[in-house]
This record gives sequence, C-alpha cells and structure tokens, in this order.
Amino acid sequence: MSSPPPPPPGRRHRKGGKTVEQQPVRGGRLLRNVPTNRLALVDRYWLRRIWRSRRCGRLVRGHGRNAADVAADVADWEALDNAATRIEHEVGPIDVWVNNAMATVFSWSWEVEPSEYRRATEVTYLGQVHGTLAALHRMRPRDRGRIVNVGSALAYVGIPLQSAYCGAKFACRGFSESVRAELLHERSGVTLSMVHLPAINTPQFDWSDTHLPNHPQPVPPIYDPDVAARHVVAAALDGRRSKVLGSWNKLIVAGGKVAPSVISHYAAISAVAGQQTDDPVVPDRPSTSGSPSTTVGTTGRTARSVIVRVAFSTRTSW
Repeated sequence: MSSPPPPPPGRRHRKGGKTVEQQPVRGGRLLRNVPTNRLALVDRYWLRRIWRSRRCGRLVRGHGRNAADVAADVADWEALDNAATRIEHEVGPIDVWVNNAMATVFSWSWEVEPSEYRRATEVTYLGQVHGTLAALHRMRPRDRGRIVNVGSALAYVGIPLQSAYCGAKFACRGFSESVRAELLHERSGVTLSMVHLPAINTPQFDWSDTHLPNHPQPVPPIYDPDVAARHVVAAALDGRRSKVLGSWNKLIVAGGKVAPSVISHYAAISAVAGQQTDDPVVPDRPSTSGSPSTTVGTTGRTARSVIVRVAFSTRTSW
C-alpha cells in the first residue's frame, strides 16, 4: 500500500522576532496505528481539516473500509439529517458520531455584530445539537452507539476576544451533560462523551472572522492535531464522560472552579496579546460569513460545512 500523500506546506508568520511555521500534522502516522475498523473516528474529526474530502475517502478505502463523502451545513437541521440518512444508506449504520464544527469571531464583545453572534452560535452550539439529535434518532432505536462532542477549555473559562465562541462552548457543555444524564436515566446503550481541547494548530485561524489588527492565533501552549485525535478516538472507544486535554488547561479549568476571579484577571492580562501574532490581518482574508463550501483544504476556508465521511458498515465491539 502506498504511503499517504505528504501534508501541504504550512503557513509562516512572525512571532517575537522569529519565523514560525504552522505545519499540518502528517496523516499516515496516526492512521497506521489505528485498527482499520476505527478509521471513521480519525477521519471524521481530524483529517477533514487537512486533506480534501475525495483524497480522504480514497485513503480510508485504501485501508479496506467503506467511505462516503457528504457535505452539509451543520446549522441546517434538515440538511444534516439528510446527510446522515445518505451515509447510512451508502455504508450502513453509524456507530460513532463526532461533532466538531465551529465558527468564531476574534473581537472585543462590543464590536461583534448581532449577526456574528448568531452565526457563531448556530454553527458551534446548534451544530452540536443537530449532530447529536441526528445520531440519537438512529442510535437509540438500536440501543448502541457512541457520540463524541468536541469541547474546549473555553467551555469552562471565558477569555477576552472570544465572547462568541466561549458562549457557544459553554452552551455545548450544558447541553451535552443534560443529554448524557437522560441516556443514563433510561439505561441506554448509547453514550455521549466530551473531549475538551487545548489550543490546536489547525487552519481555523486563517478563516475565522476577526476585527483585530493582527492575525489571530491560539493561546499557547499549542498542540498538534494528532494529540486531539487520539483522545477523541479513546473517548469513542470507552465512552468516558469527559476529558480535558493538556496539563495547563487542566490547571486553568481547576483554577476557574476554585479561584475564578484570579483566572479572569490572568486571562485579562495574558490572553489579548497571546491571541495575536505580529503579522497584520491581510485585506482579502477568508471569512466564515459566506455560504458553506464543500471544499475543505489547507486554508480551512469554511466553518459552516461539516464533512461526514465514514460510517461503519458493520458493528464494532466496544
């Protein structure tokens, strides 16, 4: 079997007088370490942000699994539900569903337009609601399945310049915990987990809306996507309730519970400069304000589309 194609070139920027390259992680490394009947998990969460959907589908099929490339706007319930129906028709029952679509705007809260708050909420929060409902409508009658909602440390602690995203992620955590309690009440075989990510080196910072003078970046420390992918896979396999990734994020989340005022002051001091590089924002910067795109490449030019690529054609053991 031929090796996966090399990742596309990364984006270079200036930070602290040094040239830093944001390099997409190489896909084959993780794929070769995951059994072929688990490839849907890796592809659904991670590879969609690195390679175009057709190349991703060929990669999965090259590992002996069925694949279906379906694009849908997660903010549109009917479109997402139809996508799930098509996937089950093409490759069989969905045993694992991962919700990860997001949109945000980097800005002071008083400079964010109401329409921008609405878009970030529709994609980040309602996207998870719609995806969870689409999965539950299919998994509960079978009394089996795993749902993994991707959260964030910002679902616990609000930071400046991210009011739209933090509000949506807080809502995602409340929704997920409520649904999980309902599933436990009815002793369902369906589980719902949340994996709360730290700062991840993905192309989202190239297309997220911003009103800032300089190019946005994740708050350090920054992790490679394969770290997140491994934990999403683990949550799908063991059905754990929740997992916060990164030692620093665990400290921030714990500190937010014990001394929230201290954490708020720390974020106020460090997070404004920490979310911006030294590069000015380019005039023709891509934006999430347009229509969803079905093409997902290295620049990550769409947040409102979700690529649901692979569903298991046979039941896997948990």
